Amino acid sequence: MLLRSLCALLFVVIGATASLAGFPTNRFHIRLDHGTPSRRGCLMLHDGRLIVWHNNGGRVGDTQNAPDRWYIDGTRIKCSTGGGYLAYDPTGKDSGVFIVAKPPEGIDWKVTLKRSEGGERGVLEAATGTVKGWTLDVEDPSSARPGPPSALSAAASRIIIAKEPRHPFVVERIYGHK
Repeated sequence: MLLRSLCALLFVVIGATASLAGFPTNRFHIRLDHGTPSRRGCLMLHDGRLIVWHNNGGRVGDTQNAPDRWYIDGTRIKCSTGGGYLAYDPTGKDSGVFIVAKPPEGIDWKVTLKRSEGGERGVLEAATGTVKGWTLDVEDPSSARPGPPSALSAAASRIIIAKEPRHPFVVERIYGHK
């Protein structure tokens, strides 16, 4: 009887732990975790432009698409709402990161994820051209304040890739809950 009780308790503990952790989705946040909370946020596509904004705050389920969620498909990164693919100039003449409608030829990203207490986090780097190894960054984080997209759409900082990033973004897998 004692053995059954212990086994039942073990299954309850394992089940509760698994449900708290959730399950990995195929969606990611690309976060700017620099400085004070007012300077933090997620990379988001708004009116065809990349901006930094606070995430959707749980208004959209973990397994649903949103402008601040991205698919990582091998070496391509696509906005989950169908807005396009992240791209950069592989020659390095322009450090800006931009959106293109179709998967860009000759422009690849390298995503290195590591498991941590909170899930999976990692770095996003350019994988081709003279900018290979450069990291996603924001040019001026002082204007990258979370807030309503309408307020940020004109004032948002330029999203760039940098050899020595001052304010690097972090890629974070979104975990769903049943």
